[in-house]
Amino acid sequence: MPKRQATLPKRQPIVVKGDFLPNAELAQMLGISPRRAKELERMMDEIHRQERLRLATKQAARKGRNGRSRASAR
Repeated sequence: MPKRQATLPKRQPIVVKGDFLPNAELAQMLGISPRRAKELERMMDEIHRQERLRLATKQAARKGRNGRSRASAR
């Protein structure tokens, strides 16, 4: 029987109440440098872009927009 891996302690979620803060203020509150905040923003934009592309290709294959029949997509 394999050993069970140790679980990490659960972190308390960061809760921001009310209106969304500007990124600069939120980064300052979390103790993130402005440079790192911009880096994280770029990383998130890239992740969202890749996710949209992935979903677009899945939807195109399913709906037949890519010029192939459904049988060839399997």
